[in-house]
Amino acid sequence: MSIADTTALANALQSSFQPGFTDALFNNNELLSTLRQYGMVDVRGTGTSYNWDVRNTKNTSAAVYSENDAAPTAVAQGYAQASLNWVYIWIWIQVTGHARDAFRANPDAIFDAVAAEFELGMVDLVDLQQTTFLGSTNNGLDNAVDEAATYAGIARGSAAYFESVVDSTAAAMTLARMNTQMLTQRAPEKGGKPTLHLCSDDQELAYSDIKGAPGAANNSVRMQLPQDGSAPKFDLGYDIGGLSFYNAPVKSMPDMDDDLWYSLDFRAQNIKFATIRDMETKFHRNSGDSEIYNITHGSTLVVGNPVWQAKHEDLT
Repeated sequence: MSIADTTALANALQSSFQPGFTDALFNNNELLSTLRQYGMVDVRGTGTSYNWDVRNTKNTSAAVYSENDAAPTAVAQGYAQASLNWVYIWIWIQVTGHARDAFRANPDAIFDAVAAEFELGMVDLVDLQQTTFLGSTNNGLDNAVDEAATYAGIARGSAAYFESVVDSTAAAMTLARMNTQMLTQRAPEKGGKPTLHLCSDDQELAYSDIKGAPGAANNSVRMQLPQDGSAPKFDLGYDIGGLSFYNAPVKSMPDMDDDLWYSLDFRAQNIKFATIRDMETKFHRNSGDSEIYNITHGSTLVVGNPVWQAKHEDLT
């Protein structure tokens, strides 16, 4: 009698799989959650666009006066209306009749590919949403924080009240460069007070390297022993969670261009995420024996006061 091996018993054995599936693709879901952590607020939208008023001129009748001076002419405040169109995104899903039959017949299947199509479709939409709102189009952050590009219908270049501080020098990050930008951003003409610095992984490392090599003459960081008396750690990398500039945290963001650095001011709830349509799944049509669905979402990132914001670009 021969030994029963797996080949002989193939028809009797059941294949063994880990339940569910492993997602081997990177999905960016960090941008909006990071912005919320530092002060971005969520709001509901109405109408065909997101609109707000921007005060762009003062009442110039404010003055020091002496006794018996004649009253000046009263002057009204000046406003411009900013408006952002909604950014709609979608994804399309096909479910074949054969797939419906397979999983209707085996509802306890460890991997429901039909359900996974919808679940992962929403993951793909979130990834698209994050990368879109990092970009220079579709109301993205790189479009909002700028000194020249038109944003929210206001043409900058002739609207200083809406222009961000931008350093576009094609060179490496230096402390002098960062200090110059910070002083410009905080000056009365701009009035920004950044609460978060957002950058690429490359620039996070470049910022850490500004301190110089340990022990070198230009090293501006000294080792401190832990306050609790525990043994110091030896780690040649930088402390990802401990970087800051002017007391505002420095955070890297996946999918950011390597040459970018933003200094963002979240005061007065001026950075918002506005939603006009929540994630919505709809049956679209039949196609042969298949059913076609789509998942849609409508929203926009809003930087209500770009003049408080700043960025470095073209960093090497």
